[in-house]
This record gives sequence, C-alpha cells and structure tokens, in this order.
Amino acid sequence: MQSAQQLLTELNRLDIKLSLADGKLRCNAPKGAMTPALRDSIKQFKPALLQLLENQRQPESGANTGGTLTPIARNGELPLSYSQERIWLLSKLDPANHFTGNIHFVFRISGLLDIAALEQALNTLIQRHEVFRIRCASVDNRPVQTAIPSIRFQLPLQDLSALSPQTTENTITAICENHALEPFDLTAAPLLRAQLLKTADRQYLFLLATHLYIFDGWSTAVLLRELSALYTAFQAGKPSPLPPLGAQYADFAHWHHQWFEGGEAARQSAWWLTKLRDAQLFTGLPLDRPRPSGASANSASVEFTVPTFLTDAIRNLSQQVGVTLFISLLAAFQSLLYAYTRQEKLATGTIVSNRRLAETEAMIGSFANNILIASDFSSGMAFCKLLQQVAKTSREAYANQDLPFERLLGKLNPSLTANPLFRTMFVLHQHQSQPGSAAGLVLADLQVEKLPDVKVLSKYDLELVMVEHGGKLSGLFVYNADIFEPATIEALRNNFFQVLKQVTANPELALTELPTFATKPVSNSSLAISGTQEYTAPRTPGEAAITRVWQDVFGIERIGVHDRFTELGGHSLLAIRLLAVLKQELDLDIRLGDMDTFPTIAELAASDS
Repeated sequence: MQSAQQLLTELNRLDIKLSLADGKLRCNAPKGAMTPALRDSIKQFKPALLQLLENQRQPESGANTGGTLTPIARNGELPLSYSQERIWLLSKLDPANHFTGNIHFVFRISGLLDIAALEQALNTLIQRHEVFRIRCASVDNRPVQTAIPSIRFQLPLQDLSALSPQTTENTITAICENHALEPFDLTAAPLLRAQLLKTADRQYLFLLATHLYIFDGWSTAVLLRELSALYTAFQAGKPSPLPPLGAQYADFAHWHHQWFEGGEAARQSAWWLTKLRDAQLFTGLPLDRPRPSGASANSASVEFTVPTFLTDAIRNLSQQVGVTLFISLLAAFQSLLYAYTRQEKLATGTIVSNRRLAETEAMIGSFANNILIASDFSSGMAFCKLLQQVAKTSREAYANQDLPFERLLGKLNPSLTANPLFRTMFVLHQHQSQPGSAAGLVLADLQVEKLPDVKVLSKYDLELVMVEHGGKLSGLFVYNADIFEPATIEALRNNFFQVLKQVTANPELALTELPTFATKPVSNSSLAISGTQEYTAPRTPGEAAITRVWQDVFGIERIGVHDRFTELGGHSLLAIRLLAVLKQELDLDIRLGDMDTFPTIAELAASDS
C-alpha cells in the first residue's frame, strides 16, 4: 500500500507542490498533472501529509531530518554530491567523450540588446550560485573540490555582420558546434561559458553552455528565470530583485551524504537488488550494425508530433485509468520495446529531479538521478493492467530514488563493473509545469527565440524524449547512430504511433497480440485506429476535402474515411501523386512516410488538425 511519504514523493516528481498555510493544506499543480486518483489519495492521506509538511518546517531538536539545510564551513574541501562523484568518475574513465555531459542553449535575440546588462546578469548568477565557481581536482585518485570566492566573467562578442550570407551561415554553424561540444575542464572555473554573435544590425545569437557536473533539467528553469529577472533589472538601472539563497549546492551534498548513509543506503540498495534481480536490463533491440567496442557519442535523432486526435486519446485513457500522462507514455514505450524484443521482464531508465527539500527548488546543481522502471509482461496482461503495474512500480521506484546506481554495478551482473546499467531511456518534459522552462528566456524589450539543439547527444542505445507544451505532444527518438540506421528509427517511430493507436482504441488489448515488429516490419496501414471496414462517409469539412482528392486520384466514387490507402490499390507512385494533389489543392504538407503512419482519410484529416 502506498504511504504518505511515497505519495509526497510522487507529487514532487509531478511538480505538484503541497504546502501549509494557516494550518491548512494548499496544493499548486500544473495543468493536467492532477488526476482524480491523485486527488483521492491526497484526501486519504491528508492528516499524514499535514504532519510530514509540519515536520519539514519544524524538525525535531538535534535530528537531521533535512527540513532546513545548514550551511557548512567553507574553509577547506567541499563535499561532492553522489551525482558529481558519478560524473567525475565517468570523466576519468572516458575523457575523450566527456563532452557528452555538456548542456548547451542557443537563443536568437532581436532588438537593442544591452550587452553590459547581460554580462552583469551572468556575473551575478555566477556569484549567486557557488556551484558555477566550483573546480574539482584529482588528489591520490580521488576528487577534491573547492570553490573560488569570486570570478569576473567577460562576455565575448564576435561581429559576423560584415560577412556574406553563405560565409555567415557556415561560420555560425562551426562556432555553435564548437561552443556546444568543447569539453569542460572540471579543474577550471567557471563551469559556464557564454558568447554573443552579432549577425546583423540588432540581431544576435546568444550561446550558453554548462555541464552535468553542476547542472540538470530543473536548473535550466532556475537559470533562465533568474537571468531574465536580472537582465530586466540591470537594463533599467535597478539592483538585483532576487532574494538571497539560504544555502548552496555543497550544503545539500553534505546533508544528503549524512541522511542517506544513515540507513537509507542499505534500505534502498536492498530494494533495488530485489526489484531488478530478474529484470532484463539490456533491451535486445535488433541492431543494424555491431556495437563498437568503445563508448560513442555518435548520436542522431528523429522528431515527430503526435496528432491531436491521438494526444486526446492518450489523455482520455490516462484519466479513465487514473494515471498520469507520464505513466501512459512510458507504458506505451515499454510495450513498443516488448513488441520488438518479446522480453518478458524489461527495464527502462528515466530521470528523477531528486529535490526532496524545499531549499533545493531555487538551487542550480546536479540533483537529477537515474532510476529504472521494470515491467513484467509474462502474464500476457492487457494494456490497462500494464498501466496500473507501471504506476505502482514507478511510485515504489521514486520512493527509492536516492541510490547512486553505480553501487549496483557488479551486484546484478558481474560484467557490469564499468558498463551502463541500462540502454533505453524515457523522459517526459512538461514545460508548463515550471515557469522559465527551456524556452523561457525573457529579456526586456527584446524578441528571444530558443533555437534547436546544435547536436543531440545521448549515451544510450535509444532514448525517447517526449514534450508536452501548450496542449500539444511531440517527441524525439535519440539513437546511437553507430548501431542503428535512420530508416530503422523512422520505422520504430511509425510503430510507436501504431502501438499508441491500438492501446488507446482498445485498452483491454492483450499485449501478446501486438505485432512482432522485429521479425517482420508491419505495414502501418494494417493498424488503422478505426478497426472497421464498413463505409463511413466524411463527417467534417476536412475529411470531405481529402475524400474528393482521393476519389479523383483513385478514380473511385465511393471511398470511406476509414478505407486504407493500400487496400484501395495504393502504391508508392500513386502516393507521390496523391501528396502532390493534396499540396496543390488543399495546401497540405504531408510526407510520403505519413501515408504509412496515417493510412486513412480520417487519420490524415486528424493529423492536420
């Protein structure tokens, strides 16, 4: 049975914040995060939740409950967090690929930029967050970390406005790639670099990079929110509007070591060993090429947007079963892996924020930890049952999220002493859950646009990154380009759509009935969401317009909105002609691959909505 502490951990993961106000329980939840099941659980555990929150505010005398972080002395070495210890070790094991820990952003800025104010804002951030001023050296093969009291950062400006357009484009590409991929030296501070490129009059590119050693996804929101506030204030000649921080990341690292080693380490280690003992940690996806002997950062990606009708179906199913969108998408991804591998017990990695204390919410630092969600497909369960299993397993895993997984290497499998514990990862970013998310740099009187990543890096075989923003759902398959061909991942993306369509149309579907994609690629045209071959006339203006085009191209008068392209006699040449007519007459931009993903008029119309 779920405990109040487990529920509080789950709520924190979903960015649902509970607080006390005049002895009453207050709740602040991002849009769509609060399900009826979570609301009922909060009511059920309300007295216990009130007590937990009160204990965090008023820890017992002499007890290190972690309700308040106490700053430690700064007269010597600073403790590394568990995350920093892991990243430092990886940097020593594979220094050539250490740039895979880089986090980088590129923003296009239009307007009269106050460069001095932006530089002042960066300097204030570096001084405000001690973690930027950290440097880590090796002494007797162990990491020793110290902080520089003060750093003066100068923001370099490179003027490219006099170059020809083609030269400018090539130069920008080279500069951005070098800025993003140049390895950070953990022994030097600051662990932040920034650069301005002037591309035309009042047109700039702002390049920003840091490293996982001091940074995580949550830190992105903090950084951009504070940078926005500082620039706005300095540009107007005002002082910093930010309240002082009561503690720094090193204070958290000290507390976390004391709390975790006080009994949590043994408990969580035992739980994970039991949970993962029989799980198949490496998902046996069929590879196009043999795996290289060494580590690789040769990553590539395939983007996609989930059609509105399918996004709505996933949300509706989540609400009906009483689970979050994260759980539904993770279960669907694991079902896709099962359809490829038929592994009955497989585990997928995901990321947790691991910010248990209120003081950490305003900190920049490397808090995030990886956990594994192990699922059991051996019973041939229906997808709706898998949703409940994944929800339960996730709650339990989040209650044991502090363990550095390196402690399990060699215990679960002797061959894993220096290898990753898993090779598939799932992440869901819900940008509306935090003001100042990755798209949230707001500079006074300027237009700011976040540009796509220069190069997507991943240390996994396959990573699915889903993004919910503005009510829309999109995704990115990041893959190891040394072992997979682009066409393989394109097919995997299409098959993911088919799994989503099947399980939302029929949640009672037994997962053993999913096609085995690995042995024979399944034509997506055989998996239409309708499930019926009866004639259905157009129901919307969009369906009617597309139907008229199909009728002209096929020369068939009676075509239903659920009739499949291939079953009408469609082939690749006919598809090319059809897409050309759809573009010419209806201004619909549809790719050839979309005919495989959305093989009916109904699905094409819904995908364009």
